[in-house]
Amino acid sequence: KKGKDSFRKTNLDSILTSYKVNELNIVGLDAAECVNATVEAAQNRNYKVNLIEEAILSKSGEMKDSMIVIFKGRGANLISIDSISLKK
Repeated sequence: KKGKDSFRKTNLDSILTSYKVNELNIVGLDAAECVNATVEAAQNRNYKVNLIEEAILSKSGEMKDSMIVIFKGRGANLISIDSISLKK
């Protein structure tokens, strides 16, 4: 990706749509920037958004915690990596 939002100037949405994906598990290095922009873009496209708690980072634990509150308020789900079932 070339910006904060993983959907911007990419064909990610069309790829996901072609595979009938409607739910995303999101991870990232900066909860307040890239993760935030991608969550917002995904929700604007009507994807169900899950955030994998152990794989979201931020400049501080306090910043991550405050962003988690914001994400939950916008309808995103906070999940644990242990709750993910990987299909082969």
